[in-house]
Amino acid sequence: MKTNLVQHIKFIVSIFILMMSLSIYGQEICNNAIDDDGDGLIDLNDEEDCDCPSSIPSGLIPNPSFEDMVCCPTEKEELECAVSWIQASEATSDYLHLCGITVHPNVNKTVPLPIPDGEGYIGFRDGIASYSTSYKEYVGACLNATMEVSKEYRLDFFLGFAPELNQTIDITIYGTTECSNIPFGNGEDLFGCPTNGPGWDQLGQQVVSGQGEWKNIIFDIIADKPYNVIVIGPGCDVNNNSGSSPYFFVDRLALAELADFDIPFADIIGDLCQEGLTIVAEDDDDYGYQWFKDGVALIGETNISLDLAVDVANEGFYEVLITTSDGCFNSEEFELFVPVFETTLEGSICEGETYNIAGNEISATGSYSFPLTSTLGCDSIVFLDLEVLIAGTNFLTPQICEGEVYNYAGQSFTEAGFYSLNTPGPNDCDSLISMDLTVTPKYNLNYPISICQGQTIQEGTDILSTTGNYTFNYYTVAGCDSIVTINLIVNDVYEDLTFATICEGESYQLGSQLLTAAGTYGEVLSSIAGCDSSVLLTLEVENITTAFDNKTICLGENYPLGTDTFNTEGSYLVTLQNVAGCDSLISLNLSVVEWNDGILLPDYVTVNLGDPISISPSYIAPDLIQIVWTDSTGTVISNEDILNIDKVINVQNITLTGLDQYGCRDMDEIEIRVNRNIGIYTPNIFSPNGDGNNDYFRPEVNQSLAALKEMMIYDRWGNLVYSVESIADLSIWQGWDGKINGLDAITGVYVYIATYVALDSEEETISGDVTIVR
Repeated sequence: MKTNLVQHIKFIVSIFILMMSLSIYGQEICNNAIDDDGDGLIDLNDEEDCDCPSSIPSGLIPNPSFEDMVCCPTEKEELECAVSWIQASEATSDYLHLCGITVHPNVNKTVPLPIPDGEGYIGFRDGIASYSTSYKEYVGACLNATMEVSKEYRLDFFLGFAPELNQTIDITIYGTTECSNIPFGNGEDLFGCPTNGPGWDQLGQQVVSGQGEWKNIIFDIIADKPYNVIVIGPGCDVNNNSGSSPYFFVDRLALAELADFDIPFADIIGDLCQEGLTIVAEDDDDYGYQWFKDGVALIGETNISLDLAVDVANEGFYEVLITTSDGCFNSEEFELFVPVFETTLEGSICEGETYNIAGNEISATGSYSFPLTSTLGCDSIVFLDLEVLIAGTNFLTPQICEGEVYNYAGQSFTEAGFYSLNTPGPNDCDSLISMDLTVTPKYNLNYPISICQGQTIQEGTDILSTTGNYTFNYYTVAGCDSIVTINLIVNDVYEDLTFATICEGESYQLGSQLLTAAGTYGEVLSSIAGCDSSVLLTLEVENITTAFDNKTICLGENYPLGTDTFNTEGSYLVTLQNVAGCDSLISLNLSVVEWNDGILLPDYVTVNLGDPISISPSYIAPDLIQIVWTDSTGTVISNEDILNIDKVINVQNITLTGLDQYGCRDMDEIEIRVNRNIGIYTPNIFSPNGDGNNDYFRPEVNQSLAALKEMMIYDRWGNLVYSVESIADLSIWQGWDGKINGLDAITGVYVYIATYVALDSEEETISGDVTIVR
């Protein structure tokens, strides 16, 4: 008795929880089979008032509603604030929460309210208009457990659309077996979707549109791999609305085995074709039960099981609502229908068709019966009354013009030919139509016609006399268009004034006249178009001209005249053409100037390095009116008769060239040879006592030396007591003053070594000793 009493009390409490949980939504009481709020919807059919919010399992996705967090997001992209979530892609999605940032600061799109579950949610992009359509953001997580291969799962979540505009997205599910594959993208924020890289599979895709709303999205997935990561976001293709920078929201993700979403029945007992069925729900001492048929409560049916008799009145959809301390849960639905054991069918087919029933093909009119077994295993007899309908035939001979379309029985025809058509007849059977279609051609004729000015042609009633295109529309005997176009050209009758010039001894052909003398002539000719043309010709006759030409050239030069070239002294007769195109006779007298020994120079001259030199020619011919001195590089260095060089620094060749009045030249060359003659004179004693006499040690040099590269002086112990270098102007260098670090050096012998640079850039080194006396 005590056990029964406890169970009775649990049942009363369960019913109380059921009634409270189902009635708190509004006036509708959800388990009394009455439309309490008068909206025409009874019990579970009133989904607005009778909903079980606890029916979605939490499943494999951690922190599914983004409520668990370690920080409140204050900036975009702070997904690390949500527990168990990291960025799934290099393009970063946004963690949003009512405690902090609720919209992306750079996206003019707000979240639709209310939020489906709690206060946290995610925002993600599908392209940025000002950046790239390949910028796509994704939401993903490493699952609480691995999805088992071949099991069916359901992914259930809410997708949010901003109220500012209608947007569309290819919402797509991706999976990978390794948690290390997120984030994907290899550091590239324009990587696109996950399957652009290895290790990822697309598990499903739906095209979804919305504006200012949350939509419940469901994917049913059969795992063909042991997936450990699920990623949600845009498809791989470019979003057609990418110009508006699409932005979406996601919340309350649930991933679980499909069976977890609706509680299955524990058992279905019995045989519907015999004594009936018993549906048994899941057993638990803490559960309360209420059975429903077609969403309406079955009063008094609050046990774990429900008995169903085989009766047409019992046909419908049955489910049980289970109430626990955690809320209410809907079971799966069971559809009851009572089998019909004897059925009479009436059917009709068209001639040539067959009627298929129970594996039998019937093609003749008559009555038939067939013993069958129903889908529930019950015996059944089907009676069939079959009628075979007769098809009709017809023959058509339509005619159309070229370019027209003949429409018949929903088909269009443009080409001539024989066609067989099946069309629905009055008894819904095909009628066989034979059609012979004739296409009559249209004519479009073009006639080019030429006439002379003053002539005419006639087309129909029209008289044509001017150049132009004229179109005339006619009809053929079949009634089709026929277009005739006349392209008329009216050729002019010319009166031409012509001027011509011929050379003396030539002739000019004018029609039938052959003319050789200057004058004015007339002729009537026929033009290329066959029209008369009057020509008045003024003819001029040009005389042959003669001229004389005296020319002088230099030996080796050429003199061009016409197409000929002359370089030998003599007289020549050349025939050219004058400006009128007639012969012009030129008598050429050509002279050639040849120079030899017009200028004489010595073969060479020798000079000391650094000395000046003056070079005078041995002979210059008086006909040479201009002279030029050039060095070995061809640079002009003088135009005087005598060449003066201030300082000779190297061996070189100098050329003297003379020009006569015709530009003819003669030249000779002289070599300047250089004797280096290096002169360095070093004293071996000096007295730096300030008396103005022999106070400095400085070698004397001649003109061949240009600079002192360096000089070093050492005492007898090898210590450097004086050094100098890079003296470019030897005239201002005094030499060593006999001091060491500002103090007088002691008397005695000192050793020196010095290197000079000559004018020819060669170096000269000297060494020796010098004695200081005081």
